[in-house]
Amino acid sequence: MKTFTSRALLFFSISFLWLFTPSFGQSKKAEKLVKKAEEAFNERDMASTEKYLSQSIQLDPNLPDANYFLGKLNYIKRNKPKTAFHFQKTVQYASENPKFKLAHIFLAKYELSTGNYNQAVKYANSFLSVATDEKLDHRDRKSAKHIIEICEFAKSHMENPLEIKPEPLEGEVNFMPQQYFPVITADQREMYFTGRPDGYGEEIYVSRFEEGKWQKPEAVEELNTPFNEGTCTISADGRIMIFTACESFEGRQTLGGCDLFMSKKVGDKWTPAVNLGPNVNTKAWESQPSLSADGRTLYFVSDRQGGVGKKDIWVTKLEGDVWAPAQNLGAEINTSYDDISPHLHVNGRDLFFASEGHLGFGGLDLFVSHRTEDGKGWTTAENLGYPINNYSDQVSLFVTADGKKAYFASNINEKGEESQFNKLMTFSLPSDFIEERSGFVTGTVYDAVTKERISAHIELKELTTGNSISVVDSDPVNGKYLIVLSQGHEYGLFVSKPDYLFHTLSFDYRNVSAGKQIYIDVYLDPIKKGVYTQLNNIFFESGSYELQSKSRTELIGIANYLKRYQKLKIEISGHTDDVGSHDANVALSNNRAKAVVDYLEELGIARARMEHKGYGEEKPIVPNDNNQNRAQNRRIEFRVL
Repeated sequence: MKTFTSRALLFFSISFLWLFTPSFGQSKKAEKLVKKAEEAFNERDMASTEKYLSQSIQLDPNLPDANYFLGKLNYIKRNKPKTAFHFQKTVQYASENPKFKLAHIFLAKYELSTGNYNQAVKYANSFLSVATDEKLDHRDRKSAKHIIEICEFAKSHMENPLEIKPEPLEGEVNFMPQQYFPVITADQREMYFTGRPDGYGEEIYVSRFEEGKWQKPEAVEELNTPFNEGTCTISADGRIMIFTACESFEGRQTLGGCDLFMSKKVGDKWTPAVNLGPNVNTKAWESQPSLSADGRTLYFVSDRQGGVGKKDIWVTKLEGDVWAPAQNLGAEINTSYDDISPHLHVNGRDLFFASEGHLGFGGLDLFVSHRTEDGKGWTTAENLGYPINNYSDQVSLFVTADGKKAYFASNINEKGEESQFNKLMTFSLPSDFIEERSGFVTGTVYDAVTKERISAHIELKELTTGNSISVVDSDPVNGKYLIVLSQGHEYGLFVSKPDYLFHTLSFDYRNVSAGKQIYIDVYLDPIKKGVYTQLNNIFFESGSYELQSKSRTELIGIANYLKRYQKLKIEISGHTDDVGSHDANVALSNNRAKAVVDYLEELGIARARMEHKGYGEEKPIVPNDNNQNRAQNRRIEFRVL
């Protein structure tokens, strides 16, 4: 998989003012012409320099000095093939002359950049044999050894390729000369990306998935300007976007070379972009953002000082309405080379990124690192393997929430050759590619009385730990919400709004299929006497009134709610199914309600504000005619008195 990014010719030190040292057996006239070329070059007369060298090569095509000089000139002109041609001639006829050692290291890098691993190893080894000064040649010797390591790694891993087949997206989505860095909502209905309609200026586009394919993209008019709007990221619900802009003008000011800006989607419109501020943006270059599912954690790339390498990946979190000072991800992710193009999967545990420094196939390879169990760090980066990675540069990978597909951009045409056009591509992923695949719950929040769509605060918590996983707000215009649920966990969803009774939902994702989608509308009642809600995250063992430990997460939430509304008095009621005697069911339901009240009292809620009562099987919400319905009837309710 090759991407739109061209491989930059790796820099090596070249001194352009050297003393000409003729080599044994060279044509005297050819040597004199090289001397004249040197003098012309020192006088900045490039035309004469090239003329004399051309004449010298005509007299003696294999003259090392002339070929070395021509190689350097073509290096200046960024003509890699011609540089390689002349350096190959140099090495061929003066392989052991240390004067030409830089030709060896250039050729090692050049052959690596074309995927010719055996030749790259050959030239890296020949460089090490002629560049023997450990101090003077330290940097290039280190580079040569790294090239050998890369080549051996690549050759061994290419023997076990992944079964993937990248294909361009169908339909009209690839209608521009260049489109790249795709990001997709968790429901896979919208895709945003950077496009260059004229091949130059960057704009943000959106495509919608309809009728089984991605439709022709539309420019995001509210955010695009006559200047450049580049690489963007979106929250899982598609309502928060952060993008890159590099030019300042009235209404949008940058702090440095390129800055990150944020916009929110309200209804169907994007709000004016806001600079993320000095805790994120600096006078350096900031770009390539990646948001967490809830839009409250941001990963991005910067070449600012204080990092591990050249370009590093940094992270910041939203604290209230302000982004916290950005932190470097450290040496588990960043290297002394470039580490770029982060993509945090919506599960919050898998971080994909491109790196030159971690061992790979050459250039920028794609890697994944997993969040450590304590949630504070990242595991050692793993190369995604061949043919996802190859000798070319790979960046801009995006993995869907369900972990079934990956999207990227490529400049490889049907003939397998690099071109000036970039297309959006996709391929199916191996089943074990993602640690935790994700689905989502989505719907609309309504006022239960007026049926108006309302904005509400929605928080997802992991029940066994009580940790907050995601925090979002439903759209203030259309009331819609979407929140990601990942495999392997039990979740409690808490929906609240000032002066309304809260609502909770429970999701057991320990053994669900990948990509499960749940649609639930939520109705919130304004606080008044008689309104009630079901406590869906209160758990007891069968036939027992002892609270399970995972109930604590919901109980703490209820206690905090009652502390906000100090005058509120409530009844906690217990209910059972119709299995067993009436007296036993009333006793069990009453003891369960009492257990909840007792726990809330321990959390600081005055006993005088709470009543409890067990109703047994008297008030079923569905008929007790099957096990699923009986489970629904076994419940605890919270009622305002």
